[in-house]
Amino acid sequence: MHTQGRYATDVLARTGMDKAKSVDTPLAVSEKMRLTNGVALGPEDATTRYRSVVGALQYLTLTRPDISFSVNKVC
Repeated sequence: MHTQGRYATDVLARTGMDKAKSVDTPLAVSEKMRLTNGVALGPEDATTRYRSVVGALQYLTLTRPDISFSVNKVC
């Protein structure tokens, strides 16, 4: 049986974030996201992979409301 912790670990591994360091506050509420910052996604990432990761994270927010703000901000 999958637990939410295992599910979250699987999502992190799938996105290559499994070795990332944790922080108390995952995203500052005043964070400004801009279209011109960062690296553009490739055609594969912009559709299949992005939607898969977003769906997995949104599913996780059903039982982890503490990450809901950050997930919805980046989505």
